[in-house]
Amino acid sequence: MRILVSTPTLCHPDFPHSPNTGLGLMVSSISEALYKSGNEVYVNNSSFFGASSKRLGYCLLSRRLYALLFSSKWKDIFRGFKYAIMAKEESIWARYNIFKYYFSIGYNEKIIKRLTPDYIHIHGLTINTLPFIIAAVRRNVSFVITLHGLNSLNESINLSSFAKAFEFKMLQLLLEGQVGVSVVSSGIQKKIIEEFGGKRYPTLKVILNAIPSVQTTYLDVIRKRQIVCVGNINQNKNQEQLIRAIALLQGQMEEYFHVFFIGNDNLHGKLQNQALLLGVDKFCHFTGSLPHKEVFSLMNESWCTCLLSKEEGFGLSLIEGYRFGLPAICFSDIDAAYDIYDDKCTVLIKERTDEAVSYAISEAFSRYWDRDYIRKFSFKFSLDLMSEGYMDFFKESCLPNLNEHNINVLMDEYMSSGK
Repeated sequence: MRILVSTPTLCHPDFPHSPNTGLGLMVSSISEALYKSGNEVYVNNSSFFGASSKRLGYCLLSRRLYALLFSSKWKDIFRGFKYAIMAKEESIWARYNIFKYYFSIGYNEKIIKRLTPDYIHIHGLTINTLPFIIAAVRRNVSFVITLHGLNSLNESINLSSFAKAFEFKMLQLLLEGQVGVSVVSSGIQKKIIEEFGGKRYPTLKVILNAIPSVQTTYLDVIRKRQIVCVGNINQNKNQEQLIRAIALLQGQMEEYFHVFFIGNDNLHGKLQNQALLLGVDKFCHFTGSLPHKEVFSLMNESWCTCLLSKEEGFGLSLIEGYRFGLPAICFSDIDAAYDIYDDKCTVLIKERTDEAVSYAISEAFSRYWDRDYIRKFSFKFSLDLMSEGYMDFFKESCLPNLNEHNINVLMDEYMSSGK
């Protein structure tokens, strides 16, 4: 089977400026798993410019500016310019992106025409992915969408109401048009069904993400009293609350512990200053972004993981911790909780208070954990099961009851309303 993966983001070793995010990593892992299942896999990454690469098995398609320029169509240029002018509430940069992505539709059509894929697998549902959708509709090729989160219902995601409304309206159009849409957790599926009045769409499926394949060895070592908190430092990941909870525990525990914050600092030192102000800076270690082998090496000797996100579609770092026998601390109201929870693996926090978080940390350190059981539970998130799920999903999908006119009507109404 020939599969074209279309994505606005990708974490790839031959793409030096690729974003080191959970989403970029998962898109690469899914593509690699599909390739290892015996498929021809090509990845079209709209943020990449450079030569093609097959280092990870799948083919990362080359992308050249001149090819993009000479593939554009006048009708797309006109429509992109029109929508950029109409999007008055958006920033200049966002309006430029609207034009840029419409400009690229013809280029995506050429890729489809040249490769003749059996299926197109599109990651995400934003204005960035609209060119992939329109190109697939024009070329009359079956396509599916994978949502790794639901931005339109996430207040902590830094997107305008204009951008969030696009995702919500387009998702409804796709589901009504019988387009296959997969989500990475049962919690996201439940939220979509609730938002659309309880209606159940047969093309809406749950396919759990898997732990990316990294060569590493589990060692049965004496666990250090340390917590691993993986994720770029930002408002949604909510590391600030963990700092406050650590401060509450000062003097309450016989032995203290250390916390490793792993990820790029998008708050520009705010978290470090807070740790210093609360007197817990000697227990908090900010490593920045680390290679995955170093992250896993740190997990291998730690006690548990912690993720206090305000919204979390899947919780990749918690699943990675399970692989090394680490229990997880997280809130019970995140979408990911439906699938990652097990009483022998997880401490669920039912209240979003600093006191509740500090109590959960104390519980995690005081409980006995069967680390072999936790590692076995992580097999639920294997690459083989994920790949099998996507293959079945592709085969169940058919040509959608959707045409370009439907999309244009939605976009005209969406742009005219300004929300």
